[in-house]
Amino acid sequence: GCCCLQLTVDSSNIDHARNLHDQLHVFSPIFAALSAAAPAYKGLLSAQDLRLNVVEQCVDDRKRCELVPDSPLFVPKSRYSMINHYISSHPCVMDHHNDAPSFRVEEKHMKMLNDAGIDSRLAYHIAAVCSRDPLVIFSKAIELDDTKETAHFENLQTTNWNSVRFKPPPNVEATMGWRVEFRPLDTQLTDYENAAMVALVGLTVRLINDKHLNFIIPISKCDENMKRAHREDAVTKEKFYFRTNIETTKERERLVELTLAEVLEGKPSESYKGLLALMKELIDKEPALKREKEEVAGYLDFLKDKAKGKYKTGAQFVRKFIMSHKDYKEDSIITPEVNYELMCLLDSINSGPVRNIEIYKND
Repeated sequence: GCCCLQLTVDSSNIDHARNLHDQLHVFSPIFAALSAAAPAYKGLLSAQDLRLNVVEQCVDDRKRCELVPDSPLFVPKSRYSMINHYISSHPCVMDHHNDAPSFRVEEKHMKMLNDAGIDSRLAYHIAAVCSRDPLVIFSKAIELDDTKETAHFENLQTTNWNSVRFKPPPNVEATMGWRVEFRPLDTQLTDYENAAMVALVGLTVRLINDKHLNFIIPISKCDENMKRAHREDAVTKEKFYFRTNIETTKERERLVELTLAEVLEGKPSESYKGLLALMKELIDKEPALKREKEEVAGYLDFLKDKAKGKYKTGAQFVRKFIMSHKDYKEDSIITPEVNYELMCLLDSINSGPVRNIEIYKND
């Protein structure tokens, strides 16, 4: 929705996919802030940098009674939103981490899933997906054998657009395995920026897989982080809840508020090394060509500089152009003339060299 960058990663089995789903969720608001590129909507300049809550409101079909927290029919989030619960049975995920308001699920569904050998966290997730009405019904996909096809489940699953998505194999005979989709990023204007974000997410997956790190924090803190990520210039001005004791699965999180630059580069006073240092350790051990390693290192250096304010985000770049245009009246209205000149500028950037990112440099 609204031009987004989404990545799907494979996993070795269902438990691995569940752990990846939960660990990656923590990075949804942090990496979204780094990707911020959506400051304007329907001809108006907004006071935020991200698109996610705009799409969230567009597809929010909850009834009035489902919006009231005290109602027995309360549904805590829109179809398009941050996830509301962790699903892994991994020791990293403790009960206090699932601290968001619960979805109303059918007890008979929970019992059916538990009786089939599905543990409570995953059973709750499936029951929560099935708690919403289907949005689309295909005439040729009504009468199906649910023991062989997952189309009925996917009808519900694919109309719950969360920050991360747990994706089972499409059918019992599929060679495609368990996957996780990472969904919160704004798409970037240039190929170079998109490649940098893909590299960052990919290396984060490698950290989770190879170093068995633990990034889990309470769901409520992730929700707060996403609120902050939407704010203007969040990439440099906001702080995000983050755990610094990432090398343990047995201790409660040591939670601090870090800037995006500190998440990437570390904070020695908190005994936190930083993502980039850990990622470069992985890169150094790879048997890849020197040129390939230098290319990935270049992506990470670019993102580090963006987090430190040396480069503008797409949102900052677009906002500055609009606000400094001679026809802008400081009333949020983007006139056709301003819009046309902005589109011409953005097209010229993207039709030039792949690494045409110098225009984003701050003075």
